[in-house]
Amino acid sequence: MHVSMYRYILIILFLLQNQMASAQKNANASQLTSIDSSFIKKENPARFKIGHFFKNETLCAILLNKYKTNDSAETYFNLRFFEKTKDSWAIKNEYDSLEISGILEDRFANFNEDKLPDYLVKAGIVGTGGNETEYLFLFNASVKSLMLVKGFENIPNTSFDNKSGVITSIGMAAGMPNTVYYKINNYHPTEIGGKNIWTDEEYAYLEKYRIKNGKKIVFYKERKKLPFDMDEW
Repeated sequence: MHVSMYRYILIILFLLQNQMASAQKNANASQLTSIDSSFIKKENPARFKIGHFFKNETLCAILLNKYKTNDSAETYFNLRFFEKTKDSWAIKNEYDSLEISGILEDRFANFNEDKLPDYLVKAGIVGTGGNETEYLFLFNASVKSLMLVKGFENIPNTSFDNKSGVITSIGMAAGMPNTVYYKINNYHPTEIGGKNIWTDEEYAYLEKYRIKNGKKIVFYKERKKLPFDMDEW
C-alpha cells in the first residue's frame, strides 16, 4: 500500500514538473517577443535605424551587431532587417559573417535608379592609397526587403550618378587614380568600362575602355609630356 502511494506521488510530481517547465518556456518566449518589440521601438538609435525606408506607411528597422569569433582575430558584423506588422515586428532577412576593419560606420545614399536611399556599411581600407570600401544593401520595394550586393565590398571609393545610373569607383594605386564604372545587375556589380592612368620617366598616359561581351575594348588613348596635371584627365 505504501509502495503504491509512493509511486502515485512520484507520478504526480513528474506531471507537475512538466507543466511548470512548459509554462516557463511559454513565458520566456512571450518575454523575448516583448523585449524584441521594446528594443525596436525604444532602443538607442546607435543600434537601430528605424524609418519608412520605402517612402510609404511601412515602418522598418535595421539592427547591426559587431562581434569576433573565438578562433579568429578578424571582426565581423551581422545585419537584421525588420518590418512592423500591426503590433509585432518580423525579421524580413538577415546577413551574417560580414568582415569589417573594426568600427561600425554606416550611411544612407542612393545607389540605383529607384530614388530610394540605400544602406552602406564601411568594410575597410584596401591597398596603400586610402581606398575605402563598403557593403551595399539595396532596398527592394517590391518585396519590402534589404538586399546585399555581393562583391561591392571589394570596390573602393564609390559614388553614384543619378542621371546615367552608373557607379564610379576611383582607386589609388602607386599614387595614380584609376577609374572603373559599374552597373548593378541581379544584386552583383558588373564592370562596364573605365580609364587607366600611368606614367614613365617622361610621359603620362591615359587609356579609356569599355567592356563588351566580357572583353575590354580600348577606344581612346592619350599621352602628355611631364610635368602634367593629371587631374585634367
